[in-house]
Amino acid sequence: MPEKITFDHLIKYSEAGSYLNNIKDKELLNNFKIHIGGTINASHFQGWLQDNSFSGIMIWFCLDEFGDFYLAFEGKSDFSYPENDSDEIEKITPASAELIRSTMIFGRDLSNESNRESYIRSNKTSVPTNEIKVSKADVEVASKKFLSHQIYRQYQKYGFAYFGNTEEHVSFFLKQSGLEHVRYYLGFDPSVKVNNLRIILAPVGMDGKNLEFESVEKEYQLLQRSVPPPPNN
Repeated sequence: MPEKITFDHLIKYSEAGSYLNNIKDKELLNNFKIHIGGTINASHFQGWLQDNSFSGIMIWFCLDEFGDFYLAFEGKSDFSYPENDSDEIEKITPASAELIRSTMIFGRDLSNESNRESYIRSNKTSVPTNEIKVSKADVEVASKKFLSHQIYRQYQKYGFAYFGNTEEHVSFFLKQSGLEHVRYYLGFDPSVKVNNLRIILAPVGMDGKNLEFESVEKEYQLLQRSVPPPPNN
C-alpha cells in the first residue's frame, strides 16, 4: 500500500449499503430491477494501470439503440479533470477509439431488500468470459440518449463519473489481493444535487464473489466519490 494513501475516496460495505438505502424514486427503483450493476474483468483496468501516465478511469452512462442501459469504461492518461469549471466539464467527451462496455448485468428489486448492505457483501453473480467493445462514436450517441431520458436526466447532469487516481486510490483498489473482476453498483447520494446517481466499484474474486477483508484498514476497499459531485466540481 502506498505510504500516502488516505481513505477519502474509499468506502466500507456499510457505506455502500447506505447509498442503496438512499434510493427512493419509484421509477428509478423499477429500472434497477433490470439493471443495478454489472461485472467486468479487471484485466482491462490493470492494463491501463501499467501506463506510467495513468490518470484514472472514466465511466460513461449510456443507453443503446434498444434503450438498454450500460456503462462504457476507458482509461485516462495525462488527464487533468477541470474542477469547478462547468464550461470545460461540459466539453469532456470520450477520448478512446474503443471503450469497454459493461457486461454480466444484473438487477435487484430493492423494495424487497431489507438489508442492502448485506446484499452487497454477499453478492455473487456470473463473471464475464469475454469483452464487448464499443466505439467512441456509439458512446457519444448513447451518452446523449441517456442524458435525455426522462428519469435519468433528473439525477445526472453530465452523464459520466471520473475516478481519478488521486493519491493512488484507484491503484490501491485494483491491486487488492485476489481481485480478478470489478463489480459496479448504482447508488444514490441525496447530498449531491444534479449528480445524485453514483457509481460504486467493488473488488471481486475469481469465483464471482465480492471480496471482503478482515483488517480494519482494508475494510475501506470499495471505490466511490467520483467526480463530478454537485454542481460543477
